[in-house]
Amino acid sequence: MKLFSNLDGIGERELFLSMRKIISHAQRAVELLDAVIRGSKDFTKMHELKKRSYEEVVRLSNSITSGTISPNLISDMLELLKLEYKIVDIIFVLGRSTARYRISDEKARRYLESRLLESNRLVSEALSAIYGMHTEESLDRIRNLRKEVEDIEKQGDEIKEDMLNYAYAAKLDFKPFYHIQNLAYLSDDILDSCEDAADMIMNIMFSVVS
Repeated sequence: MKLFSNLDGIGERELFLSMRKIISHAQRAVELLDAVIRGSKDFTKMHELKKRSYEEVVRLSNSITSGTISPNLISDMLELLKLEYKIVDIIFVLGRSTARYRISDEKARRYLESRLLESNRLVSEALSAIYGMHTEESLDRIRNLRKEVEDIEKQGDEIKEDMLNYAYAAKLDFKPFYHIQNLAYLSDDILDSCEDAADMIMNIMFSVVS
């Protein structure tokens, strides 16, 4: 089934495809976050990506509400924009938090780095799937990509729980304990937002074929 052919006009197709730009910004932010996790203190480029993503959201939101698309898609399209921008925003917050404070205990620092890198790898995989959901014409393939995101999010849950268990078991001082806990939740929030975005794309696709 050619899903895009069910969209009422060129404007709807172009808007949906244009949302890929925000995901592209998120993918670039993940690459920059990788460097920050490994020790870089420079997250200025991540801030610029966040700014550009916000500008793109404003532009696309204006197009959505200007009558370019069918009324039954407006709410879901706006929600999708919000969710995809949220991914970029949390990646930035995670990068900033990581760069501003490094745990002095070497064992804890190495553990945290390994867990964050693994979580970041999962985010990269989830974003690739979401990007594909924006371009796929097959509803079955979109469902499969949605399932991929769901499975990735479950792996992220395991990393979060492992980080929280480590924070309690390592008997750290409050600041490093809180730092690990905070980054665990932020990492998990990114993958949760990826799953929410994938769900919203499915909602939009079901609206298109109904």
